[in-house]
Amino acid sequence: MPYSSGSMFHLSKFIPFAVIFLLTCFSAQGQFSSNHWYFGEGAGLDFSGGTPQPLVNGALHSIESCASYTDKSGNLRAYAHGGQVWNTSHGVMANGSGLAGDISASQGALFIPSPANPNELYLFTLDQFGGPQGLRYSIIDLNKQGGLGAVVSKNNPLAIEMGEQLAAYKNKDGSYWIVAHSNQSDVFKAFKLDYNGLNTQAVISRTGPVDQSGVGCMAISNDGAFLGISFRGMHTYALCDFDPSTGTVSNAIGLGSNLYRGYGIAFSPDSRKIYTQQSRSQEPGGQQNSAAILQYDLTVARNIIIHSRVLVGLVGVQYPGAMQLAPDGKIYVARFNSSTLGVIHKPNETAAAAKYVDLQQSLRTNLVLMGLPNFPTNDVLPEPLINLEDACEEDRTTLHASRLVAIDSVQWLIADHAGQNIFKQTGNPAYFTFPKYGHYVTQLIFYRGEFHDTITKSVQVFAQPYVDLGQDTLLCPNDVLALEVNHAWMQGDSTVFFSWQNGNPLPIYKADKPGTYIIEVRNRCGTAKDSIHIEWRKPPAVWLGNDTIICSGETLTLKASLPYPDSKIIWSTGSTDPQITATEERYIQATVTDICGTAKDDIVINWEKLPDFTKRMNWFIENRPELASYISFCPFTDEHNHRILAIPSKRRLGKIFAYLFD
Repeated sequence: MPYSSGSMFHLSKFIPFAVIFLLTCFSAQGQFSSNHWYFGEGAGLDFSGGTPQPLVNGALHSIESCASYTDKSGNLRAYAHGGQVWNTSHGVMANGSGLAGDISASQGALFIPSPANPNELYLFTLDQFGGPQGLRYSIIDLNKQGGLGAVVSKNNPLAIEMGEQLAAYKNKDGSYWIVAHSNQSDVFKAFKLDYNGLNTQAVISRTGPVDQSGVGCMAISNDGAFLGISFRGMHTYALCDFDPSTGTVSNAIGLGSNLYRGYGIAFSPDSRKIYTQQSRSQEPGGQQNSAAILQYDLTVARNIIIHSRVLVGLVGVQYPGAMQLAPDGKIYVARFNSSTLGVIHKPNETAAAAKYVDLQQSLRTNLVLMGLPNFPTNDVLPEPLINLEDACEEDRTTLHASRLVAIDSVQWLIADHAGQNIFKQTGNPAYFTFPKYGHYVTQLIFYRGEFHDTITKSVQVFAQPYVDLGQDTLLCPNDVLALEVNHAWMQGDSTVFFSWQNGNPLPIYKADKPGTYIIEVRNRCGTAKDSIHIEWRKPPAVWLGNDTIICSGETLTLKASLPYPDSKIIWSTGSTDPQITATEERYIQATVTDICGTAKDDIVINWEKLPDFTKRMNWFIENRPELASYISFCPFTDEHNHRILAIPSKRRLGKIFAYLFD
């Protein structure tokens, strides 16, 4: 697409004037990527504590190019300019001299970590003014030299005849686009670094003006939608579309043709505004020692973006330097040859509400020249932190996020172990009651303007203590009952403690005697108690009585006691009922069993052959005492007492028996 500016676009030659270039520093790893800045004449800043603190221990001295790298643990690992790299001890890294970049290239150094290897670091360098060294890369192994690192591959060529503009963008899959601009051309070249390594085949895009000086800066918006570039010698800026999925740059429009000596460029954290500069020394009646910081609204129609320009503030130097978004959400402005930086405190706001303060950030006695660190914009701001530790079921839990730097809004999502979303709420903090113990996934979606991203944290929800020893019970003598606390709810909980009535700390207790057993279980979520009472149960028993006689026509009912639900009986007749009826002469046995053992008994039932005679005799004994004198009782040796009814007298009966048995 042809380049347009909304007004006549002028291609004016860059006229050297005490030629000054941009110093750029880059570090990586999102969460802490830009915590350490080294730039200028031994200057530096440390953002690790949130509020920047001046650093005076740097060995770097550079007019423009520089880079720094902080690992994901927040440790400085390396910093460099286009010609040399230093280690974390501020000594020159092994094989770290003789890099092909130039200290006077605007963005002549850039660190990018390997997506595939956290201990491998790429350093991209640029020559100045489209010089013969062009764009090159070196590879650093951070494990070498006892962790101080070493350059293991140096000055590998990527492209020649390049300008001094260099930017990078981190994709959601962890890969990076490294974008540079050709000198004396309208060509953008994008190189992709992903898990397979660096693709040295560039994605070529043609848009915007032909760069006639090679001096300037480049930045990509946080949402990846825009790319901005300055052409200092041409006194103009261009705003382009950027496609992170392909690395292509397109649809350039001009932001004005009168941005004299414009150099630094930056996007607001919400990607809705772009900031440029303009030296005022060439304006009629302009101030020789001031420059304007200008702001454009990217939310308006494309053809009127240029007309949305407003003044944000004035920099108290004739030629302002780089502008760089920092981890605190502010944009810092280089003030050439100064020991202080300017600061745009609220870059998402409009015009004066953005609150630019000149002479804001002290560098102590060290000086900034033209440069400030140039990180991939979406790898600068700290990633929000989900402040949610392991929780307890049925407790109201606070969902809180910190490090919400330049974030407009957040939304919480919680999914259960099956992946089903069970909670959705906007705002910080939010509150949720986890219904049951187990594993949950908490997501925080955060928004910076149109850009949004998601961070995830796994949460282990622990159970409220629960214990159930069961109902009071009976034990067979000499039996042992293992009392055990159900372990299902305890999985993964290292804070579970047990205490029985005698101080036993184990989850299993062997009860071997009658008594009351008490368990207390506690963890981080609370305490639970239970008890059980145990008594001995009687062993099985059965007694059917003595052997007996029943008269013909009579019945005998035999019963066995079955005191427990598990008690069972089987009779020799085959019956399993607790009661049977005997109707004839026979031998009967009963066997009673339960969990405590077996008991047996038997009975012999005889059948009386003369039932009517016996009844009559017993009636006479009870009701006719005058006849009882004729009843003779003759004891036999068996167990039964037999009576004989005799008509003769006792004396005569005796003689008869004597005769019979002689």
